[in-house]
Amino acid sequence: ASHICDTKGFSRGQALSVALRLGQAYGWHTYWQDPGDAGLATTVDWDLPKGVQAGPLLWPQPIVFRDPGGLVGYGYLHQALILTEIRVGKDYASDRLALKAQANWLVCKDVCIPGDAGVSLVLARQNPNPLSANANQFAALRPRLGQVPSGYKGPVKAAQVQPTPSLTRVAANQLDSFESAPQAVDPAAAAAS
Repeated sequence: ASHICDTKGFSRGQALSVALRLGQAYGWHTYWQDPGDAGLATTVDWDLPKGVQAGPLLWPQPIVFRDPGGLVGYGYLHQALILTEIRVGKDYASDRLALKAQANWLVCKDVCIPGDAGVSLVLARQNPNPLSANANQFAALRPRLGQVPSGYKGPVKAAQVQPTPSLTRVAANQLDSFESAPQAVDPAAAAAS
C-alpha cells in the first residue's frame, strides 16, 4: 500500500488529489465501497496536520466478480486506486505537508486475508505546483469516479428487508374465533386441554 499524488507538492489554499494505491497479485482482488454479498470495503483513516482536511473516499467504477460459493462481489483486480481530495488551508504555515493515514482492506482469491498499513506522503510547498508523474493515472481514473458496476441495484437497506413471519402455537380453546386470531392453532395443544 502506498499513496500517490497528482501534483509534485502543495500550495496553500488549494486542493490536491491523493490516491491510496493497493497492488494485488494475479487473481487477487480488493473491494469497492459496497463489497457485494461478502467482503469488506477498504477504509482510510487520516492523521492530518491542523489546517488540512481530507474529503470522502472517491471510488472508481469496480468490476463484478464471483467469490467462492457464487457470491457476487464488486472490487478491483491487480491494482486499486481510491482517491481523496486534500484541502490545504490558506493559513497552513509549514513549507512541508505530511499526509499520514491508516489503511485497512481485505484481499481475496480462494481465501481472504485482511491487510493494513500506515501510509504516508510528504510534500513540499510549491508555487506554482506542477503535475506529478502520476497525473496521467488520475486523469484516466476521474471519468470512472462514482460509476457503479454493471447490473448494480444498490445495497440492501434495512427498510427493504421484509421481516420473517413467525407462528405461535396456541390451543383452540384459547381463541375467541378463527377469523380474528392472528396466531396459528396447534391441534396437539387443543387436544391436550
